[in-house]
Amino acid sequence: MIQSQDRPRILVVDDNPENIWPLVSALETEYEIIYATEGKKALHLAFSENKPDLILLDIMMPGMDGYEVCARLKQDDYTREIPIIFLTAKTQEQDETRGLELGAQDYITKPFSLPVVHARIRSVLHLKREMERRLLLKTQLEDFNVQLDTQVQQKVRELNEARETLRAYEEKYNHLFQKKYRAKGTKSILVVDDNPENIHILAENLEKEYEVVFATTGEKAVEIAFSDVRPDLILLDIMMPGMDGYEVCSRLKASGETWDIPVIFVTAMGQELDETRGLNLGAVDFITKPFSMQVVQARVKAALRLKEEMDNRFILTHKLEDLNRNLEQRVKEKTAELQRAHESLKTSEAKFRAIHENAIEGIFQSTPDGRLISASPSMARIMGYDHPQELLKAASDIARQFYHCPQDRKIFLSTLKEKGEINNFEIQLKKKDAEIIWVVVSARAVYREKGQIAYYQGFLTDISERKRAEEQVRASLAEAEKAREKIDAIVKSVPHGLMVTDMGGRIVLINHSAEKFLGRPLKDLFQKSATEVIEDESFQKHLAISLTGEEPPPPLDLKFHDQEQRADSTIQARASQVRSKEGNMTGLVYVMVDVTREREMDQMKNEFISTAAHELFTPLTSVMGYAELLIESQTEETFDSRRKGEFLSIILEKSKVLASIVDELLLLSQLQEGRPMRLEKVPLRVRELLEAEIRQQSLVSSRHSFEFDGDEEEIELQANHAKIMQVLDNLISNAIKYSPEGGPVRLGYSRQGRSCRIYVEDEGIGMTPKQLTQVFERFYRADRSNTAVGGLGLGMGIAKSIVEAHGGEIWADSEFGKGTRVSFTIPL
Repeated sequence: MIQSQDRPRILVVDDNPENIWPLVSALETEYEIIYATEGKKALHLAFSENKPDLILLDIMMPGMDGYEVCARLKQDDYTREIPIIFLTAKTQEQDETRGLELGAQDYITKPFSLPVVHARIRSVLHLKREMERRLLLKTQLEDFNVQLDTQVQQKVRELNEARETLRAYEEKYNHLFQKKYRAKGTKSILVVDDNPENIHILAENLEKEYEVVFATTGEKAVEIAFSDVRPDLILLDIMMPGMDGYEVCSRLKASGETWDIPVIFVTAMGQELDETRGLNLGAVDFITKPFSMQVVQARVKAALRLKEEMDNRFILTHKLEDLNRNLEQRVKEKTAELQRAHESLKTSEAKFRAIHENAIEGIFQSTPDGRLISASPSMARIMGYDHPQELLKAASDIARQFYHCPQDRKIFLSTLKEKGEINNFEIQLKKKDAEIIWVVVSARAVYREKGQIAYYQGFLTDISERKRAEEQVRASLAEAEKAREKIDAIVKSVPHGLMVTDMGGRIVLINHSAEKFLGRPLKDLFQKSATEVIEDESFQKHLAISLTGEEPPPPLDLKFHDQEQRADSTIQARASQVRSKEGNMTGLVYVMVDVTREREMDQMKNEFISTAAHELFTPLTSVMGYAELLIESQTEETFDSRRKGEFLSIILEKSKVLASIVDELLLLSQLQEGRPMRLEKVPLRVRELLEAEIRQQSLVSSRHSFEFDGDEEEIELQANHAKIMQVLDNLISNAIKYSPEGGPVRLGYSRQGRSCRIYVEDEGIGMTPKQLTQVFERFYRADRSNTAVGGLGLGMGIAKSIVEAHGGEIWADSEFGKGTRVSFTIPL
C-alpha cells in the first residue's frame, strides 16, 4: 500500500541498465525508485514486505520475460493489486492486447516521452490510491468493530459513548454511500464523437459485448452521463464543436455523481502535451486515430475490469456501513460473540508473533544508551548469530560493536530525538565474523507518559546485494560513458560531416564538420528536425524515403553558402540506416562530404574538352579552307604565285598554332601520368632575358606599356631557355588579357637567398580569395564567361610544373579590383 508519509515506491524492471538510469533520474524526485535487471529479482522485490506501489516492466528479458512476471504477480493475492505498466519496444497490437489481458494497467512503447510516462504513472497511482482508500476505509471499519467489541466487554458503561462515536463516523462518511448501483448485466458504453462514421465503426464492433449509446456533442454526452442510467465507460473524442472533450471530461470529474466513470480519449490528436493534459484531467487512457479495434477492445476491457474492482470495493464498504449500523443490536443480542472476538484477537496476536519470528527484515528494540532489548530471528541471522538470545547477550554497546562508522549512530540518535522517527537510513554494520554489510534502517521512538524516550523500535534490511548491483551499474555506466566519450571524440575528429537522426527525423548527434557545412552552432541543431535545418525539397524527399526502411536513395548534392569563402559549396549527403540488435531500424546516419572541388574539377574538365575542341577547330578550319582554295586555284590561270604564297603562309601559321596546342596537350598527358619533365639547362642571363621580352611584347602589343623593374646586378641561371620563356609568355599574356587598355605591365627580378625571384605584375581586375586558391589548377580558367579570352586553362598549371621541375616555387598575390603579381623562383 502507498505510505502516507513516504514517497510512492516504483519498481523498474529492465535487463538493460542504460534504460533504467534515465527513468531513475527523471522519477527519483517524486518517487522512491528500486530496480531489478531480471524477472526473478523483480518477483523477490514484489513479494517483500515493503512491496512496490507500481511496476514499470520490460517484456523482452533473458530467462523469465515480462509476460511471465506479470502472470505470476496477478496469480498471488499478495501482489495482485500492484498496478503494472509495460514499458517496451514491442509495438505489435497483439503484444499490447496480451499485456492488457494479463492484467496490466497500461502499455507504453519505446522510445518513450518522459512527460507521458509521468502523466500515466500519476493516473495509475491515483486510481490505486482510490482503491486503497476504499480498502483502508473497510479496514478501519473492521478495526472499529474490534475496538467497539472490546469496549463493550471491558466497560459496558461506555456503550453510549461508543454509539455517539459510531454515529459521528457515519455522518462523516455518509456522503460516500449515496450512490445507486446498476444491476449486474451488460455493461453500457457511451461513444461521443461529432463524426457519425466513427460512432458507427465503434458501435458495430462493440455492440456484441456491450450496450452502446452515443452522442454527437459534448452537451448531449454530459446529459446522458448525469441521467438515471449512467454509462459504465465513455469513449470520448476531443475535437468537437461547442463543448470539446477536455471540457466534458473536466465536468464529469468535478461531480460526485460522475467522477468515477472511466473516460478513454479516442482522438486524432497525437501530441504528447495533448495526451498529458487528458491524463491529468482524469482520463484512464488515450487512443489515437486511426485506431485498431483489437487494441480498443482490449483497453475497454481493462478499464471496465478496473472499474468493476473499484465498484466491488465500494459495495463492500457500503455493506460494512450497514453492518456497523446494526452493530449495537448485534452486541445486545449476542453477547457471546464478544468472547469469540477475544479469541480472534488472541489469534491475531499469535499471527503477529509468527510474523515477528519469520519476517525477512530484522526487527529490533534498543535503548538510547546502546543496548539491544529485543531482536527477531531474522535480525540475528542478518548480524551473523545463530539465535536472538545469543545476539542480545553479546550486544552491550551497539555503536562500538556493530556500527562500521560510529558517527552513523550519532546521526541515527539525533534524528530520532529531533523528529521522533527515521526512515530508509542507509548504514554499514559489522557482523559477528567482522564482515561489513550494508543495511537500510527505519525506526521510531517510543515515549513514556512524561515524554521521555523509553526505547527505539524498528526494522532493518540487508541491502548488500543491492549495493553491489548498484556498484556494478555505476561501473557499467562509467564504462558506457567512457565509450560514449571515445565515440564522441572519434565523431568530432572525422573530417566529413556526420548527422544522426531518429525515426522522427530529429537530429540526435552531429559533429563539428556538419556544423560548419550547415553554418549553425551545435546547440541550435541538436533535437531539431533535419527538414527545418536543411530546407531543401530534394533532401526532404530523400529523408522521407530513407525513414521508410527501404533502401536509401543514391547520394544527393546539396548547396550551402560558405560564409568564410564567400562562395557556394557543394556537399554530398549519403544516408545509411541504423538498426538495433533485433534488426529494428532506429534512425539514419548522414555522411556529408564537401565535393565542391571535385564538382568544379569535373566542370573545368568538361569546359576544357569543349575549349580544346574549339581551339583546335579554329586554326584547323583556316588550314582546311585555305587548302581547298589552293586546290581550286590549280584550275585558275589568273591565280598567281604571290597569292599561293600568302595562303601557304597562313596555313603554316595556323599549323604552328595547332602544333602548340598539341604540344600543350602532350605536356599535360605527361604531367597527368606523373612522368618527370626532362629539361636541358643552359646559362641564362635574367636581365637580358627580361629586357628582350619587353622589347618583343612592346612590338606585338601596342595597347599596353611594359616596364622593367630589376636589380643592377646581373644574375645568371642554369635553366631551360624555352621553358622559362613559356612561363613568361603565359604570365605576360594573362597580364595583358586581364588589364585595361593602356594599363602597365611590369617585369622584374631580384636575388632572394640562393634563388632568383622573377615576377610579372599588372594593375588589372585582380582575383578573389577563392580564385587565388585555384589559379594554378589544371583546366582552370579565371574568366569562363568570356569565350573571347580563349585558352585551354592549362597555362598556369603548366607554368607551375615547369617552375617546380627547375626546383623553384610559384605563387600569386592579388587584390580584387586592384591587380595581380605572379612571382616564381629559380635556384641559382
